[in-house]
Amino acid sequence: PWTLPKQCRRNCVSLKNKPSMDQKVAAVPVENHSGKSESSNTFHVAYDKPETPFVLKIISSLPLSFRRWLILKDAAPTAAKDGCDVLGEAYDPYEYKELIEGKLWRVRYKSLAVVDLLKVLTNTPGSNFLDPSMIKRVPVCECNKLKADQKIISELLEQAGGKRGEKSMIDAGMDSSQDMLVVKLNGADGKLLLFNPCKIRPALADWLKERGEVEWIVSGSGVHTNQLPGVSKAFPSAKIICSQIADKKIASVGARRADYIYNNPSKLIEMNELLKDKGVSIHPIEGDVFQAACVLAHEHLLEVDLIYGHSDESRWAHTSTETLERENKASTSFGRLFYYGLIYKESSPHGYLPTYRYSLMDPSSAMAKMQLAPPSSDGSSCTKMAESLRKMLALDFVAVDMAHSELEDSMPAAEFRKCIDTSWKWLDGRDLLCRTCET
Repeated sequence: PWTLPKQCRRNCVSLKNKPSMDQKVAAVPVENHSGKSESSNTFHVAYDKPETPFVLKIISSLPLSFRRWLILKDAAPTAAKDGCDVLGEAYDPYEYKELIEGKLWRVRYKSLAVVDLLKVLTNTPGSNFLDPSMIKRVPVCECNKLKADQKIISELLEQAGGKRGEKSMIDAGMDSSQDMLVVKLNGADGKLLLFNPCKIRPALADWLKERGEVEWIVSGSGVHTNQLPGVSKAFPSAKIICSQIADKKIASVGARRADYIYNNPSKLIEMNELLKDKGVSIHPIEGDVFQAACVLAHEHLLEVDLIYGHSDESRWAHTSTETLERENKASTSFGRLFYYGLIYKESSPHGYLPTYRYSLMDPSSAMAKMQLAPPSSDGSSCTKMAESLRKMLALDFVAVDMAHSELEDSMPAAEFRKCIDTSWKWLDGRDLLCRTCET
């Protein structure tokens, strides 16, 4: 929902019909929150579409070039604040972990939660995790905990605004973390590749300098661009790799353009040829409206925005049950509410993805039409994405590191493959795993 222009973000979807994973449904009328029926047209998965606001109907019917202009005007990359902006440079927003000795590191960067996004979600049909009715959809054993979570987040949102509100968010542990993965490239010069770059403050710049010169900067998603302008400025000689929509977004703020666009076939071949001897390869996910790409380095797959719910149907894929039980902070409360409100099997079609991920792949959806790279009108984007995910899963890797993660260690490859398969095989109704991958 936050990829839409502000005036259109209320057009988020929720879901009541929950077809089985392999069920294909064409032109199925589904109930929306207004009580009216709205056809899902030719999309093959039934999901609940709330009635489209009039302004969004008008905007989504405009020519694609004009829609893109509107979206770019509103979706310009803007880096979120972190604790240093509120408490000063003494605050350390980074956590470091060596994943492969001398070859791969994780930098977990914590920024302030984006209050505007939280408020958008709480005012969006189907995404309001503060709605008391959400409690009716969750397991009885989680009800009291989620009621307490709703109270915590509601109180923080009431306090939000200004330095005092920002400090309250920090004190309560209401942060938003993302992982930057740092790859030591093969070769005598031992240069570095940054995947999903985060804000580069002096302490992190010094830490990176100790490990090598940054030669490549890779953004693995068209919606992960907020830090790109700042990072490209911090490392002016580094080459930038990103998607077409990411390149358009950074260009909209006058930042340095990409050197290589990974969903340009000829550029993909060229960049992978350059990176081959350095032990790295780039693998775009075709058909994905977010234009995601995975990076393979040192037998680890680096990923962003492809998995949400775990295949065991009990939690986020990005955290552990132990963490949810152990940690007592606001961001854990938010994560639990988001999972049960948007991803849990009683809240989404299959219990692994938030419903907006289905809407984004539906060419008839107003939300899809408001993307910089909307799905193909003939529905072929789903087939392309499924085939692309099969190719990605067949790559030779032993572990996965995700841009969104609270896990202590890398995710084992088998666990990741199962999460991708359960989450996305609805794209064409067939398993995404080959027998080789399963073993």
